[in-house]
Amino acid sequence: MEAILSAHEQLASHSNLSLAVADVDKTIALLEAARDSVASKPSTAPLALAKLKQPLKASFDRLDDDLKDVNKALKSYERALDKKFKAVALPTASTEVMEEKRLLVLRAIVMHLLREGRFEVADILVKEMNEGGNGTEDWFQELANWQAGDGGT
Repeated sequence: MEAILSAHEQLASHSNLSLAVADVDKTIALLEAARDSVASKPSTAPLALAKLKQPLKASFDRLDDDLKDVNKALKSYERALDKKFKAVALPTASTEVMEEKRLLVLRAIVMHLLREGRFEVADILVKEMNEGGNGTEDWFQELANWQAGDGGT
């Protein structure tokens, strides 16, 4: 937990985007000044662009360095979090529990259909339950097909 706190403090104090924002503002001011210079004297455009090349490259380099510091702190924070909270395998989806309680699940489905006003569908499902008992194969698939619009009314 100490590693997370130290990485968080480093991220909060040293690696904020204020320096990057300031460098972007300076770059915009530099570009606006060059635009105004070219607008006032179009004949000096090649000279203004040539003078702009080096300061613009230096500005982009400073911006890149600022963003590298932020990225480094974020990576450090990510490593600290990953070390503390290791990945756990998620449980797989299984219908075994539902198979054991098939009649209860079917009853819940029928009750839902009745609340939705799908009386005909609920009646058909009850008749199939009474005729087939527990032997109805693929009832989950049939229900999914019905919900997708492949069957029923």
